[in-house]
Amino acid sequence: MSAHTKEHYPALRSVRWLAPLSDGALDDVIEAGIEVRFAKGKALVGELELGDDLFVILSGQAVATVTAGLASPLTVGTLGPGDACGELSLFTRELRSATVTAETELHALRIERANFLQLIELYPQIAVHFAAEMGARLRDADQALDDLLKSGGAGSAARLSGQMASVAPVRGSFSRAWREMVQSRLRDLPFLALLAFLATLVSVRGLVFLAGFAGAPIFVLLRAAYTSGFLIVILATATALMRFRPSTRRLVAVAYGVGFALIINEYSVFLAFDVFYIDMTSRDTTMIFDVEELYRRSESQWGIALFVLFLLQATYLTRFYRRVSFLVATRLRRMF
Repeated sequence: MSAHTKEHYPALRSVRWLAPLSDGALDDVIEAGIEVRFAKGKALVGELELGDDLFVILSGQAVATVTAGLASPLTVGTLGPGDACGELSLFTRELRSATVTAETELHALRIERANFLQLIELYPQIAVHFAAEMGARLRDADQALDDLLKSGGAGSAARLSGQMASVAPVRGSFSRAWREMVQSRLRDLPFLALLAFLATLVSVRGLVFLAGFAGAPIFVLLRAAYTSGFLIVILATATALMRFRPSTRRLVAVAYGVGFALIINEYSVFLAFDVFYIDMTSRDTTMIFDVEELYRRSESQWGIALFVLFLLQATYLTRFYRRVSFLVATRLRRMF
């Protein structure tokens, strides 16, 4: 192992969930990460973002702040060499509770979620530490709630274990709703697919409308969009089977959204055989086949609405469905 790599040992040893590991295990941690540098003022992680990675600070200083509807950011801690940020959000899949910003030039080890999960499989003691940490935070949260009830709602927010603080609920706002419902999900794959689907659908239907308004035939445009959609979905599927980096997976999600929007846009045209053909080869001579009229049928809108509903379910109710599936499976095991 190179001396350059061994220079990171002291900082890694200062991280509580890495301290019990051997030198060989620390080598695996370094191998699983990517060394990154941040200029002063750059954010490592952002409040209300979905955690896809964590950072172990090797050199430099950073500050952790929370906003949560406050008039100005509230500083809840400082971080230096040997401190980590973003690990609990990565472990629990909850939104990040604070923003961490570099106060000086900062050198850190970045570990993505997939590599972090592999480290947990290799070294289960890491998971044991996080289980204890979450238990401590739940205990502190219960104590903070008890103190709040005893004081009748007065008093400042109670400090939690670690370097983050609890923040009392504040009145909702459109900006907070935007952060929680949109900005916090910009790395969530179903949400990216949903955005790409809606944006592409609006664009292609607007283009078709303008072409029809200008008197141009829309058949060629619909055929190009339809075939392009299938090509994009096929390429996205092939990429998903070969590439697994988070950034690539996000691009694949966007490609799926674009491809299915181009396909679903002609959903009513799929029904041509049901309407204009007696069977797969015999056309009904009593009916006039008009692609433009077929495109405007109400089935197209219904198909689009159903697909949007599916993406909304996948985006916002996935965790609920997982919990229901777990409960059902547990009860079935008890019964049988």
